[in-house]
Amino acid sequence: MITFEEKLTVKKLEHKSVAKKDGGTFDFTEAILEKGGKQPTYLVCRVGEAIEPLLKVDETAVFEIGITSYVGKDKRVWNNFVILTKAVQEETPQVPFETQDLGDALPF
Repeated sequence: MITFEEKLTVKKLEHKSVAKKDGGTFDFTEAILEKGGKQPTYLVCRVGEAIEPLLKVDETAVFEIGITSYVGKDKRVWNNFVILTKAVQEETPQVPFETQDLGDALPF
């Protein structure tokens, strides 16, 4: 598994169901994440059950994303993106330069 962390925004959460060969269904939640900028990049990820209650649409956070792969019988490679963890990005207020303590007490 390859993992990486990135600051992303949750754009959509959707519950999905896929039919399995045995007649049952595979139920999961899918998230569309966005990395903003001039040309936004979107990432579609499966959401683990432990992470799902923590996600909210339009929330920006640092996510740990895992990439796994599966090689089918036809030798095609299928990549899976999974959200592993989430850390809320807290905004730190910017202190104006004039009010910053530079640690020196020069009299001029």
